Amino acid sequence: MNLVGHLADTGVLSVARTCTTCRFFRRDEHDDSRRPHHCALLDAPIGDPDLRVDCAEHQPA
Repeated sequence: MNLVGHLADTGVLSVARTCTTCRFFRRDEHDDSRRPHHCALLDAPIGDPDLRVDCAEHQPA
């Protein structure tokens, strides 16, 4: 996921609607190692398996 986000940031990918490039994504905001991140849009903790590669609600950070 980080690689996809990096490729989007550097212009290699023209469209990447990933969690890691979204304004709603908060990395490592929770102590739970299974769900350490937070999605402010959903107002919910999320884990790496929950991260999206092509999210319809994505808003660039």
